[in-house]
Amino acid sequence: RFRSGATRPYAWRRQQLEGVIRMLTECEDELIAAVCKDTGKPPEEMRLSEVTQTLCAATVGRDLPVS
Repeated sequence: RFRSGATRPYAWRRQQLEGVIRMLTECEDELIAAVCKDTGKPPEEMRLSEVTQTLCAATVGRDLPVS
């Protein structure tokens, strides 16, 4: 599909971003604990540097107007 130049519909992409947002908000503590265990980083750093930034990017992408 990628090589054909076709892209997924806007509604599909928006739904994927909503899924990322839901996962980050519903499973935030579990995600942070798992990544901290793997990387050794403190939870506060993971929350700020990974979860919050990803959540913001997904929210902005979801809310972009259709052109």
